[in-house]
Amino acid sequence: MSERVIAPKSRGFLFLDSHPVGCQQLVDEMWQAVPAPVTAGGEGPVALVIGSSAGYGLAATIAGLARAGIRGIGVCFEKAPARRTGTAGWYRTAATARLAQQHGRDMVFLNGDAFSDAIKEQVADLVAERFGGRLDFLIYSVAAPRRTDPDTGDVYASVLKPVGSPYTTKTLVFDEQGAPEVKEITTAPAEGDDIEQTVAVMGGTDWERWVTFLAGRSLLAEGFTTAALSYIGSPLTAAIYRQGTIGAAKSHLEATARTLDERLGKTLGGRAVTSVNAAAVTQSSTAIPGIALYVGLLRGVLGEAWWPRSVSWWSCGTS
Repeated sequence: MSERVIAPKSRGFLFLDSHPVGCQQLVDEMWQAVPAPVTAGGEGPVALVIGSSAGYGLAATIAGLARAGIRGIGVCFEKAPARRTGTAGWYRTAATARLAQQHGRDMVFLNGDAFSDAIKEQVADLVAERFGGRLDFLIYSVAAPRRTDPDTGDVYASVLKPVGSPYTTKTLVFDEQGAPEVKEITTAPAEGDDIEQTVAVMGGTDWERWVTFLAGRSLLAEGFTTAALSYIGSPLTAAIYRQGTIGAAKSHLEATARTLDERLGKTLGGRAVTSVNAAAVTQSSTAIPGIALYVGLLRGVLGEAWWPRSVSWWSCGTS
């Protein structure tokens, strides 16, 4: 294989290439930031993390492996190296898999569309055949631009828009050389079925579908707990986040949690929750106008005390 020099290349807020060594270093640092393990040896609980390659899902995966000694499955949707480098999540997943193996954790990572029934079938088969047929935890942390309904074939697209009136803010972008620049941008309000489309992608529909599917295969353990990892946002971003199209999806996610919690409580003595977490710089979050600048300033105010919060969520397997 010929050598390749990887230099920062960006388009707006998004860098087009990722560096394998940098991704591995990030994962290593997150693992080291996790508090001491709470397990006393033996086999840990079986967990499924949907959206395990980035953001809160990656943090939950690493914290679960390092602190709770979980075993199980991580699901993500990343691109392998080709003409460009692989996506950052591709390399982060490889680094997480190496650490899991080094620490004796039986963790399998699947790369595919979490919205599809094909991945659900693959996960269910793995739980049945490799992990004793009982799942203790399901962590749902999915952010996506679109979703195909497995039943109808309809494709829904999510948007980040305010509701009612335009939203103007300052945001952080990068030029072709990777230099940061603060710009003022205005986002037009939602129109047509933007809200319904966003709810269909980013709401709780697929989360509930996962739980229902696995329950139908009799794979949920007594006391099964599921959590959807979420974010509320600052008043500075409320107009485009919590009060915008994505906010409608978050409300749907929370309503889904209440429905699932009642159902799981009656059938398994289990529960469903939403876990609200600290602000984090991820590919998904930086798509929100103003969030990159806000988070950059936030860390300057809170210092290093802010960092461990994003990786210590999993203390005893629940929020």
